[in-house]
Amino acid sequence: VEMLKMASEVLGLGPADALHSAEQLYLKGVMSYPRTETDKYADNFDLEGTVRTLSEGRLPWSGEADKLLKHGLAEPRMDGYDVGDH
Repeated sequence: VEMLKMASEVLGLGPADALHSAEQLYLKGVMSYPRTETDKYADNFDLEGTVRTLSEGRLPWSGEADKLLKHGLAEPRMDGYDVGDH
C-alpha cells in the first residue's frame, strides 16, 4: 500500500505500472517481494550488493546508485517490522 502511494505521489505512476515495475525488479533480484508490509531489512540483507546491482548498466537510476557507492552507504535503520514474508 505504501509503495503504491509513493509511486503515485513521487513518480506519477498508476497502480498497474507501479506493480509491474516492482515485479520486474523482484524478478531480477533487485528487491524483495513487492506486496509486503515489511519495512525492515533482514539482518543478512546485502545493502551494498543491492546498490551495486542498481549501479550497473544503463538504468535511469544507475548514476545515483553509483554516487551512493562512491560516498559510502549509511547503515540501515534498525527499527521497523519484518513480517517474514520475504
